[in-house]
Amino acid sequence: MNKLFASNKTTHVTKGRLAVAVALVLLCALYFFACVAPVSAYAEEYVVTQDSFDNYEYKGVKGSSESGNDIWAKLKKAQDASSDELTVVVVKKGTYVIKRSLQMYSNTKLILEDGVTLVRPDGNRSDGDPYVNYGLIYNHGSLPKAVKQKLQDQGISDPTWHNVGGYNLSNNITIEGHGSATIDGGNIAAATDTGDLVRFDHAQNITVTGVTFKNVYGAHHLEFVGVKNGTISGCSFTGFRRLKGHEKDRDYGRECVQLDSCWADNTSKLSDPSKASDKWASGTLVDGTNCQNITVNGCKFYNIASALGQHHWSSDSRYKNSSNIKITNNTITGGMSDKLLRHGINIGGLDNVTVTGNTITGYFQRGIHVFHAKNTVIKNNTLNGCYAGVYVREAATSAVIEKNTIKNSAYGAVCATSSAKLSSLSHNIISGSKKYGIYVTATSVGSIANNSVSSAKKYGLYIKGKVSNIAGNRITSPGVGIAIASSSTSSISGNAITSPGSYGILTSGSAKVASISKNIVSKAKKAGICTSGKSKVTTISKNKITKAKKYGIYLGSKANKAKVKKNTVQVHKKKNSIKKAKKVKAKLSGNKVKKW
Repeated sequence: MNKLFASNKTTHVTKGRLAVAVALVLLCALYFFACVAPVSAYAEEYVVTQDSFDNYEYKGVKGSSESGNDIWAKLKKAQDASSDELTVVVVKKGTYVIKRSLQMYSNTKLILEDGVTLVRPDGNRSDGDPYVNYGLIYNHGSLPKAVKQKLQDQGISDPTWHNVGGYNLSNNITIEGHGSATIDGGNIAAATDTGDLVRFDHAQNITVTGVTFKNVYGAHHLEFVGVKNGTISGCSFTGFRRLKGHEKDRDYGRECVQLDSCWADNTSKLSDPSKASDKWASGTLVDGTNCQNITVNGCKFYNIASALGQHHWSSDSRYKNSSNIKITNNTITGGMSDKLLRHGINIGGLDNVTVTGNTITGYFQRGIHVFHAKNTVIKNNTLNGCYAGVYVREAATSAVIEKNTIKNSAYGAVCATSSAKLSSLSHNIISGSKKYGIYVTATSVGSIANNSVSSAKKYGLYIKGKVSNIAGNRITSPGVGIAIASSSTSSISGNAITSPGSYGILTSGSAKVASISKNIVSKAKKAGICTSGKSKVTTISKNKITKAKKYGIYLGSKANKAKVKKNTVQVHKKKNSIKKAKKVKAKLSGNKVKKW
């Protein structure tokens, strides 16, 4: 106990000391008030609890439909909040049956505590449609007064969600889950039409975190349509039913998390795009608003046809793709033999996307899929068991694929095809591909360098496109180490190829290679280096070929102008060290031949 209060003795205190003592007492009081007294940081805060008197039976689980309506009513109170106020609705543990879709307005935070489940019920609405056909949470509806007034000031006389575009419909909305907080689409076996579970349109500053999303029929668990500054983090996604008639259609898989633009397929034929009938996201105003500055981090996806991204793009240059997207540290898991899995991460119509630290496991048609996209960086991801690991195709430009670990691809670990243009493909670790380690038929690739490829059954690297250089790659136990077919390559240098099933380096077709130099090829079952068909190689120099079983270097019929110099070749028979086809007049000089 403080001696000042414990002593019965009279104490004399000077005025200065008294002032200090009073100040200390006041500080203590303030400290106690700050630490103990309940203080709300919000303009309004509402708490919703599960009512015990109004239970609704849902597949053996009792929830409260009245409490579901109570959540709706509390969120509605945010509608008239001024633009600088935050309304918070806290939902306590329990199962809440949502018969009426929850509308979220600007400056609203919905907190779902541990043990909360929001679920769509069985049964039909008054209009005869199943409840499960409709969204559970969305940001459509009447606008907050402050937002409506602002839009009226801008000349929109009757602003509603139907005619408000840009990022003006809603702002500053958060859904925050804790523990096992769940948003459940319900009994989707009873669904007859598609509907996104949670969706935000024409909005900005949207955060969704810590929620488990379950059960969607033919649509998206969570969709951002024309959202600026959005974060999706720490969420889990599971439970998808394909549209009736498409049960075995792999191509119909829809993204759990979709980042879409407010656009449509047929806008080029319309003077007024807002009248488009083929909207990418039905119900939204078509004005070209796209997603900007979105992060999807630390989420988990289980047995989902397609985890996240976008599959739309526009050939109409009036509007840009969505851009500045970060997809980081997510875990995507599917069956290793499930041939209905489509894409892990789908980057279509998205620019300036960074994909890092993700783990994708399962028989996805494409683990990471890129098309009609600019400036994509795919780095430090781990993929296992996909049909194709990273697949980059038409109109994908300035893509970078680096430092990924890709295992057991049924087709190819990294594939770049059609009009794709890659800046670099480097430092990837690839193993166990059943056909190709790296497969390139793209328009152009800057460099393929310092990759490690092991046990690719057909080709370590198969190139049928323009590649500036192929350098520093380590290729072990391929069918063919490096194959250049009907393409042009400036340089193949500094690569190490061990135990190829046939050729270490093979040029064929109409391939043109300026230089093959300083490569090490060991234990080739046919030839260390082979030029065949109409392929043309200018210089083959300073390569080291050891223990080749048939030929060290084989020069085919069109190798007349090749300069073969300063190579070291070790074969069974010296006469097979450098073998020329008939009529080949390649120039040989300074080569060293050894027998083993």
